[in-house]
Amino acid sequence: MRQVVDVYRFNRDAERPFRLHLSGLQRGSITEERLRLRNFERWAPSPTLSERPYLRDFDKSRLVYVSPEGGEVADDFEDPDAVFVLGALHDGSALSGVSRLKADLQGIRSVRLPLTECVGIKGR
Repeated sequence: MRQVVDVYRFNRDAERPFRLHLSGLQRGSITEERLRLRNFERWAPSPTLSERPYLRDFDKSRLVYVSPEGGEVADDFEDPDAVFVLGALHDGSALSGVSRLKADLQGIRSVRLPLTECVGIKGR
């Protein structure tokens, strides 16, 4: 939950914030309950919540999966039609390659953030 709140805060303070859409969020789930306790409905801009998976909410051709093992380096985020998918946020303990595999299996383009190129952080 903290990561969702952090993403919201970074986005809210960004020069050009994007629209947050939380998909696959089941009604009555612990995550939804915690968002409601944090009054997410009053966040500006307010994120949208959907029980459906992102593959049903957006056209597959618009989806770009952001993964540490992405197939390309993300060099810009200027495409107004692109929907960037940030899979489950985690602390780095997840199995390497899982998010890229998911994107590949779903037929979605994948990218990785240019951490090595821009700030010298070695990715997976």
